[in-house]
Amino acid sequence: MPKQAKKNKPNWNKIKAEYLAGGTSYRKLCAKYGVPLSTLRRKAQAEQWVQLQEQVEHKIDDSLVEKVVSRELEEAVDFDTLVDEMMLRVKIAIYNVDTNNAKAVNLLVGALKDLQKIKGLDRSDLDAAEQKARIKALEAKSEAQKEDSNDGLVIRIEGDPSE
Repeated sequence: MPKQAKKNKPNWNKIKAEYLAGGTSYRKLCAKYGVPLSTLRRKAQAEQWVQLQEQVEHKIDDSLVEKVVSRELEEAVDFDTLVDEMMLRVKIAIYNVDTNNAKAVNLLVGALKDLQKIKGLDRSDLDAAEQKARIKALEAKSEAQKEDSNDGLVIRIEGDPSE
């Protein structure tokens, strides 16, 4: 009696890895590796392939989000630095411009305004910041005056208390 051909055991690690990588189904894996669907399902359920795949997808999503956010932050910092450098150069040019050259002055002032808009520093923001600084300085001055005047404060009530 001739020997029967020995059936190759499926490489379950390879099948599992392919499933966890995503993009395939149990049926496709069964067809590719010649494994009965019921056997694959039992194996997958026992080893919790679905839950593992979800974890893998979640890690991939988190990693992708981190990379995108990191890249966007780097670009924002680079852009912010570039705008700051341009503002500095425009300010220097404004100080050095020939004030008799109206066209040059207008171009520089326009460039500075555009850069301020890019940075979100429109005039109302600058005014608000200046106002806050002034109020803070006035409050500090007022507090200092209160402390100075309280040192020798004397309260005197004159007249008849029954009045």
